[in-house]
Amino acid sequence: MIETGIPKLDEYLGGGIPEGKSLLFSISPEVEESNIGIHALHHNLEKGKTCVYVVSKSSPKQIEQSFREFGWDLKKYGEQLHVV
Repeated sequence: MIETGIPKLDEYLGGGIPEGKSLLFSISPEVEESNIGIHALHHNLEKGKTCVYVVSKSSPKQIEQSFREFGWDLKKYGEQLHVV
């Protein structure tokens, strides 16, 4: 299982997202959906996993800014993280 780092979500999913599977979120328009992805990304980077974050509406710079807003330094992960 791939933990999201969001305890209630991981509990609901039975421990996280099954490896090799996708998860589609349906969220109200006023909710910032990228926060879920950013939290899951950060959680797994902290566990030493290599991650790829694919963005469609945001630029890599905006993702870096989102990380800073949470107090996380995206640059510390170096080659462990790929934003495309």
